Amino acid sequence: MTALFQTFIIGNWQWLVAGGVALIAGFFQLRLHVHQTKESQLKIKELESKLTDSALKSPTLVAAGLKETDVRSSFHGYDYTELIQSSERLTVILNDGRSWIDSNRELLRERLSTRGRVTRFCLVAPDSPYLDLLVKKNGKARAAQVDELRRSVSVIREIAPEWSDLEVLGHSRPTPYCMYLTEAVAIVDPYFYFEAGALPMMIFRSGTPLYAAYSEDARKLLKESKALDSSAFRTPTPGA
Repeated sequence: MTALFQTFIIGNWQWLVAGGVALIAGFFQLRLHVHQTKESQLKIKELESKLTDSALKSPTLVAAGLKETDVRSSFHGYDYTELIQSSERLTVILNDGRSWIDSNRELLRERLSTRGRVTRFCLVAPDSPYLDLLVKKNGKARAAQVDELRRSVSVIREIAPEWSDLEVLGHSRPTPYCMYLTEAVAIVDPYFYFEAGALPMMIFRSGTPLYAAYSEDARKLLKESKALDSSAFRTPTPGA
């Protein structure tokens, strides 16, 4: 597999990385839907290990910044403790953020109560046209989706002291991935077109091309986003 990643270099490393990531993501998703005997489970785990190991040993993928790959069954499948507690700057980009914020509420409370920590949340704005596509995907009513957004914003602001270096922003773009960005790593979970319980996870280290690309993407998104507070939910949303 390493030779395969190294062979098809056509002058644009982004295409190679995207292909490798897509292959890993596709395999993980297929694994979730195949009926497995004990023997097939062992074979699949062995193949998964070889595939991931090969990807992480590819000089091209490593040079691009790929540090680690994983698959998780939910937001509870990865331990964000060190990320939340140790990073000086943390940017979190999510859809409504409900599950992740609820799961990490006490860690976030501690972080937001620690001076010198910069924290940015960027969620889908309640008046975003993208919400129509999001509720089509997850099967929720639009009003229920807006309520989850409202609750996430309320929880974040409730646990943060007034002096906390915190921004809660809303954007109006489609969300191709959720991301947790610090000065050391960019953790990226790409979304599927349809609702999926497990998402692939890619971790890119700082000082590498893909870390820089995702950092710049986040910078642009935050720059055009607007503050989310209680006033953002007072105006009736389209289609509500």
